[in-house]
Amino acid sequence: MKKVLFEISWAISSTLHLDGVLERVLDESIKLIGCEAGSILLIDSKTHLLNFKVVKGERSAILRDLNVKIKIDDGLVGMAIQTGRVVIVNNVQDDQRFKKDIDRLTGFTTQSIMAVPITTKGCILGAIEIINKKSGGFTNKDAEAISAIASQSAIAIENARLYEEIYALKEYMGD
Repeated sequence: MKKVLFEISWAISSTLHLDGVLERVLDESIKLIGCEAGSILLIDSKTHLLNFKVVKGERSAILRDLNVKIKIDDGLVGMAIQTGRVVIVNNVQDDQRFKKDIDRLTGFTTQSIMAVPITTKGCILGAIEIINKKSGGFTNKDAEAISAIASQSAIAIENARLYEEIYALKEYMGD
């Protein structure tokens, strides 16, 4: 776990390219917990919708190609974002909060989900969602590990956004 956090910290501090960092964060999260798939969703500050920023796993290309956006309070990931707490559901088919729309669109079958909010300074930026743990159900230990990774991700997201704002301002000022 410490090695994964170190690698993520290094990746975050060595680049301002958000997409690359988030790809690495999601890859490491899926590998660490042993899951079939996952995504990182970020809140769009203009539309207040959740955008799938990075998607991994079987059928993820479909989700990327469709450019799906979801309401900020929709489903289990929306619940994690609304409450600021980790949401673990090890049998989503029995949970009324689970939205089956994405499964219908992609043909993927979700069995279990862990959604972890990405927060910085009390502000929720989005969530890491990992799906279908390969051995057993998601645990509190899994939640602690992904929460630590989410904290590191928040730093990367904030740094990249600040860089983009400064770059845009610099372009605007004609420098």
